[in-house]
Amino acid sequence: MRTSLQKLAVIVLVMACAGTTGVCRGGEDTSLGYPGKLHIMAGPHGGQWNALGNALAELVTEAGISAENRVGGGVENLKLVGDGQADVGFTLYSFLGAAGAGEKELPEVNLDNAVLLANLYPQVLYIIVRKDVAREHNITYLGDLLKIRGNLRFSTLPKGTGSEFIFKMLLKSAYRTGYDQLASQGWDINFQSYAEISRLFLAEELDVCAYTAGPGTYLIPALEKNNLDAVLLPVEEAMLDLMTHQFMTITYIIKKDDYQSVTEDIVTLGDYSCLVVQNSIPEDVVYTINKVLWENRMEMGKVSEDIENLHPRFAIAGQSKVHPGSVRFWTSPEMEALKSRRTQR
Repeated sequence: MRTSLQKLAVIVLVMACAGTTGVCRGGEDTSLGYPGKLHIMAGPHGGQWNALGNALAELVTEAGISAENRVGGGVENLKLVGDGQADVGFTLYSFLGAAGAGEKELPEVNLDNAVLLANLYPQVLYIIVRKDVAREHNITYLGDLLKIRGNLRFSTLPKGTGSEFIFKMLLKSAYRTGYDQLASQGWDINFQSYAEISRLFLAEELDVCAYTAGPGTYLIPALEKNNLDAVLLPVEEAMLDLMTHQFMTITYIIKKDDYQSVTEDIVTLGDYSCLVVQNSIPEDVVYTINKVLWENRMEMGKVSEDIENLHPRFAIAGQSKVHPGSVRFWTSPEMEALKSRRTQR
């Protein structure tokens, strides 16, 4: 890995000094025409985004662009990039849609400056219900679940997380309900970590959970391994269409046999973990970051397997503004040739 990156570093630095994006001045770091360090805002310590941010900063630095990873969060990162206080940030694509729609629960974001660098991998909404509960109440869709009145033990991720935010928006915008209304129906609502949700389900102290994660969530196999019967609920397509229109989410299909307990395709809400970047960052810098991401996705997969799902087919898909450096990379002849392929692992 280092050999190819070192070669790339030489090439891009020569381009920078030749005047493609800037002029090298004596004693000043002008990596590809970009002075100083590139600040990448990721997630909290111990999280997936932080691990990927550290790996990306190291690889980008090896490619000749001085970079460092900083602790952040999805909403905060988007605002900081928009305000010019950070250069690159991990966030969710739906946050771009929510900000563009003027969602009041998000801070005001300058979307003229915070633009898409790349969609990294899908985020999938998993709605897991104990099979006995689903049978008792004849639940086949999320809409059926939300009508239940009575003592239903429910959990999602902590408030303020991207996962909790998008589920809250689904309840509010598509189903015209929310946590307070569900609590008034008798639901016992909690906001807990992945680990705690898993523990409670396995201890049979939880009836329903909803959370987003990458395509390879570990909770379902854990339930299957412990012979705990549960079902995944689909989301009504009309509700998915509403979310796509308002928040630029996607429809995601959990395929039959993706998990042992999935016996038919499950249609659910999808999103993307993505990177946003300042629109003012030079095109060659952003092009190189995309190149580093693509060529080292398997190496970065050692800290998070989900990044291995990066693919030209969806890297700049969507309606939001995309940086010219990203457009240049992901529409190159090589990338166009790969778009018809399902995976490049």
